[in-house]
Amino acid sequence: MSDAADALSNYVSTAEVRSDGTVDLPDANTRHLVALALAAAADPDFSPGTVWDGRAHAGAALKLKTNRAWYITGLVARSSSDAADVKAILSSAGPGGFRRNNLWVSVREALDQQVAFPGKTVHVGPTGKDPFNNSPWLNQSALNTSVRTGRRGEPELHELESLLDAVSVSTPQEAREGLVAFLRALVVDIDYGAHSTREGELVGARRRALIDAVDRFLQEDPEGGKRCQALLAAALSSAFGDGVMSGKINDPSFRLPGDVQVMDGGEATLVAEAKHRDDISESEVRGFVRDLAANNYSRAIYFALGPGNDHLRALEPGLASDHDMVTKVITRAEELLDLCFLWSPPPMAQRFIDRFVSLYRVWLSRLDSTAAKRWERAAAAALEAATP
Repeated sequence: MSDAADALSNYVSTAEVRSDGTVDLPDANTRHLVALALAAAADPDFSPGTVWDGRAHAGAALKLKTNRAWYITGLVARSSSDAADVKAILSSAGPGGFRRNNLWVSVREALDQQVAFPGKTVHVGPTGKDPFNNSPWLNQSALNTSVRTGRRGEPELHELESLLDAVSVSTPQEAREGLVAFLRALVVDIDYGAHSTREGELVGARRRALIDAVDRFLQEDPEGGKRCQALLAAALSSAFGDGVMSGKINDPSFRLPGDVQVMDGGEATLVAEAKHRDDISESEVRGFVRDLAANNYSRAIYFALGPGNDHLRALEPGLASDHDMVTKVITRAEELLDLCFLWSPPPMAQRFIDRFVSLYRVWLSRLDSTAAKRWERAAAAALEAATP
């Protein structure tokens, strides 16, 4: 047995079963377990067996990224404790329950720090810290195959349930072998020199076509600011993933500051305001930043869409020194998209254009725009014309 396999075999979990039957999965212990599994996955002499290999490839083939997060957290939970309910989302699921989002955070941190596969990444999918707070799992305490997932999601949900059923009857040692197999199946090359095409990235003729389509769409009808706010939410979602929130236009029930927020651990860590008109005043920008600074926020975007607002960029240095926070003033859709492409991690940057087109449609629908489908058709036509 190799050193890596031996270390994984001798792993001692500090998970505890509480008096109410729920399971405590300590963060540090989880990160240590995933690090050991990564080392074993990088060892060519370690063989989890053909059964786990087959399940791993089935799990990696799941197209919905949250489903892959389901599978890896199920394997980690079972590897840590045979009392863990691998279908739980919350502690309220009952005996074996645990907070799955918390477990995912620990798993993702371990994967982000991995050095077992130089020049590669272990790509599960979700980038936010709370993937199980999203539809259809919001307000669910455990996996429920009767939730509405749409035609695309329903077959995958049953495949996911089958994979988790296999994990639930395994021993912790067997689950660790399954974890090693799944990690191997998720390894992807991040060396851009190896790519034969960059069609999905925001570059070249397709970049220009997409930006021109966005500009035409915005000029066609601002819809009272809906298209501008949806654009901001979609661009940030393309860069930051699931942890982006936005209330509807003039919604008094939405209590977070700004129009769009990038969330982390239940808190807004980047706050963005969207305005679509040419006469935004310096006092509006200053007031927005001042209010954020008073509540200890440190990062802000003011999306002042319109060429008449370019002078607002000069405010940035003064806002930084006056309020101890960094504010980026953006006045064009092109600049917003370029910045979000720059901020995107490699696996998301490789699919940026398709992600943005789809997410812009989603956010338009969420903000009650009447033009979501028209946007998708316009974008598809523009991109097709720009693709050789």
